[in-house]
Amino acid sequence: MMISVWMLSGCHSRQDTLFKATKEHASSDEIRKAALPLFSKYHYNSINQNDMVVPFKEIPKEIKSLPVFSKIPQNNLFILTAWAGTNDSALLFVAGSGFGHWGIAVCKDENDREFDKSPSYTYWKNGVYFYDGP
Repeated sequence: MMISVWMLSGCHSRQDTLFKATKEHASSDEIRKAALPLFSKYHYNSINQNDMVVPFKEIPKEIKSLPVFSKIPQNNLFILTAWAGTNDSALLFVAGSGFGHWGIAVCKDENDREFDKSPSYTYWKNGVYFYDGP
């Protein structure tokens, strides 16, 4: 029991370190600017799940290169992009495994604070959140 509690807290501190490094590496404005064109190119479709994912090759390099994704070996780099929030109000860029997922959420509206009450999201600024959840 103590081991599993230690492992969980260790994961969160590692994510916190990656989130801090991401803040030092890029601005939330740069991340928003890179993600915004995806909102007009891809549209939320609650019937066809395939329409909910942006192909990896189309994820902007400004997002792929963020420190939050740096622990993934480059030859296995896999970032899932899905819609989050109410319909298409945010894009969630996540990586991870069976032990949790982490990444960045970008809201279409920079004043959107829809995720403030969720324990999996930590607000950065300008409609950009860090994600650390299941």
